[in-house]
Amino acid sequence: LREAPAVQWLHALYFVLTVFTTVGFGDMYALDNSEIIFVMMLMLFGAVLQSLIISEVISVLTNVDSARREMEALRGTVHGWAASCQLP
Repeated sequence: LREAPAVQWLHALYFVLTVFTTVGFGDMYALDNSEIIFVMMLMLFGAVLQSLIISEVISVLTNVDSARREMEALRGTVHGWAASCQLP
């Protein structure tokens, strides 16, 4: 409480980012204001990178699923055509 309001805000933001990025409060932690700023940037970079990776995985899985659906639709069309032509 003896620090300037800007420093208090910096520490509060560091606390929030540490909790929300689930980094946790381990044995090693930032002490100096410059260290806190650096660690906060790393946490934000990690969160953005992780969200990009997860979105790409979801995109790949969605494309695989849509390709399978298209193949099933094509197979149904072929089976329908074969039935209309009375093919075995």
